[in-house]
Amino acid sequence: MAKRERYLFVCINRRAEGHPMGSCAEKGSEEIHKLLKRTLKERGLAKLKVRACTSSCLDVCWNGPSVSVQPDGYFYGPVTLEDIPEIVDAFEKGERVERLVLAGNDFIDPKMLARQKKRDQAGV
Repeated sequence: MAKRERYLFVCINRRAEGHPMGSCAEKGSEEIHKLLKRTLKERGLAKLKVRACTSSCLDVCWNGPSVSVQPDGYFYGPVTLEDIPEIVDAFEKGERVERLVLAGNDFIDPKMLARQKKRDQAGV
């Protein structure tokens, strides 16, 4: 089997109902993975170019569903079913969908930042 140019790891992590962080699976990531896989296959990219894989938590729950693009080292999020054609179009052109690429500060949990700010204000 040939090594593909890119691997897309779609977080399908599922947490207990009501968990404060939620999960990508709750937000539809399993359907996103299925559509991504099907679209790549339909466009002839799945065998040699791009493989869609599932992943456990990618640690950006607040920006999920998230997709890690390797070996390029960037993440997409939050991804919707409607984004899949645009994502696959971009791979065909050797590009990426900039509006979905997570920036450095997107990897910081906003709830954690709020807690830290309260502690800082309290002098703790």
